[in-house]
Amino acid sequence: MLKKMKILYLTPSHVDYLADQIYLGLCKIVGWENVVDFPYKRLYHDPTCNVPSIPQTPGYQYSFKEIVDMLQSRVFDWLVLAAIRTEPLVMLDRLAKTASLPPRILLDGDDGPEIREDLFERYRFVLYFKREFVPGEKAGLWRRLKGQAVPVGMRGRVFPLPFSAVLEAIPNSVRQEVSRDIDVSFVGIASHRKRIRAVDLLRRVPDMRFVGTIYADCTMRESKLAMGPLAIWKAKLQGDPYVSKEMYQRKLSWEAYWEVLARSKMGLSIRGAGYDTVRYWEIVAAKALLIAEQPDIDIPYNFEHGKQAIFIRPDLSDLVPVLKTYLQDHDAREAIAQAGYAHLLKYHTCEQRARQFLEICSARL
Repeated sequence: MLKKMKILYLTPSHVDYLADQIYLGLCKIVGWENVVDFPYKRLYHDPTCNVPSIPQTPGYQYSFKEIVDMLQSRVFDWLVLAAIRTEPLVMLDRLAKTASLPPRILLDGDDGPEIREDLFERYRFVLYFKREFVPGEKAGLWRRLKGQAVPVGMRGRVFPLPFSAVLEAIPNSVRQEVSRDIDVSFVGIASHRKRIRAVDLLRRVPDMRFVGTIYADCTMRESKLAMGPLAIWKAKLQGDPYVSKEMYQRKLSWEAYWEVLARSKMGLSIRGAGYDTVRYWEIVAAKALLIAEQPDIDIPYNFEHGKQAIFIRPDLSDLVPVLKTYLQDHDAREAIAQAGYAHLLKYHTCEQRARQFLEICSARL
């Protein structure tokens, strides 16, 4: 049984998926009045600043002086740095110079498995939660040399904390059962060439209804989307221009994205800058069959191959045969998709993820 507590939650003003999901989950478990986001995050509370991926909660806008007074009075049980971003780090510095701080916890939602030992030591964090956490047996010598293994002095203090599904953010328009007239879909940013290769491959498969949309943001260069050394060299030779406006206008609206998932029999999740993507969880939340690479990170209570999801080879060599198999076997496809959804409800909603976070913190603080 988790006791009631008061948490000071330092988070950036912009969307940050892990920080936002954990905040929502914590509000559900301990109550919004006991999770103080600071500085006040308008995306969480102000209807004029609402974004569809973040359901809003009530909130109180504290001043810096009020927060310092609460710290001096030991109102807060924990301080959580919810993201390794400039805004919360600056605020942590200010508070540390002004008041005595409660036990500090770091949420690292960044892509990649690097462990920020420097931050852990500098700010005297007691626990570190890593989204892209590589377990020790997978770290290997090369990853240890690159700082991707848990340092000796941090062992027993670093824990995995991947994304989850925010069921409350699913648009009402797709909450009802719809006709699944799309065999397989993939919609995502071109953050890894493997995504581009998968979409190109599936567009050429006959007798398969595939919906695939690859988009870019306005900061991406043409060489990042090029396939093969010759194409990359050609883009760089031309000055490596930014991608065309058409490429970043391909991004679907929140409602259109979820409509595609809801109409899909199977959804494809391919790694981006990291292995943990929100799509991995949203496909299952849409009750479609998850087809994905086996994640190279530690996901507690992950889906099991053949039971709640289907994992394919990293080189995509079995992608098409696997899709054809489950396209033809309706009963197996539906059974795995339903089992995946039940497993998601049990372990992988934002509320369950926050509960896992709280249980680890409560046991060690």
